[in-house]
Amino acid sequence: MEGLFSLLLFAGLFFLMMRFGCGSHMAHGGHDHQHGGHDAADGGVTYTCPMHPDVRQPSPGTCPKCGMKLEPESNKEGEPS
Repeated sequence: MEGLFSLLLFAGLFFLMMRFGCGSHMAHGGHDHQHGGHDAADGGVTYTCPMHPDVRQPSPGTCPKCGMKLEPESNKEGEPS
């Protein structure tokens, strides 16, 4: 009976972890952020996370996934974009 309880507890925790994650997707207020398509071509600078290039914002700040400082995106050849 103890094994069944442990299995159910583990399954429940696993489900919650997979369903809600660590909460990093809520750290930036939901889904009102940019999903690509916004370039620095409009005269502004796009800031991106070195570890998560899919995170792009029009202003400096921190990455909602890992907390690293966002850096200006580089479009020069030979440099990561």
